[in-house]
Amino acid sequence: MIAGDRPLPFYRHVSPQPNYGNELMFQSLAAVWRIYRERGARRLLVARVIGHDCELAEYRSAVPGAEVTVCRLIAPVGLMQTRLHAREVGSGHDSALARSAELDGILNDATVECVTWGNGHMGPVSDVALELVGTANWL
Repeated sequence: MIAGDRPLPFYRHVSPQPNYGNELMFQSLAAVWRIYRERGARRLLVARVIGHDCELAEYRSAVPGAEVTVCRLIAPVGLMQTRLHAREVGSGHDSALARSAELDGILNDATVECVTWGNGHMGPVSDVALELVGTANWL
């Protein structure tokens, strides 16, 4: 699983990244996928927000031959913000809280997902990933 919101450690401290670091993320994804593919990987799960269907072409370019399936995890905004309080600290905390409510609206309008997944419980993200790959019959 690749956490696409932070493709390289501390990249945002190196130089400003417009558009939430999309360009750097897709370059990193292409490089990492090439390495894993050469070593036999056949599947990839990327944890990242997709706010517009035009981004799907960038995923297909970064991961040639991929069958892209977008799964949207749905939880109430209040629960998302509770989770963010627990994991985001320091300078990104307030912007992450504000962005969670903003993204909920954007994603409701975008409807790029193929599958929606209710994630209203407080389980760890690793459990959610296991549920998703199990549902996709990847295990």
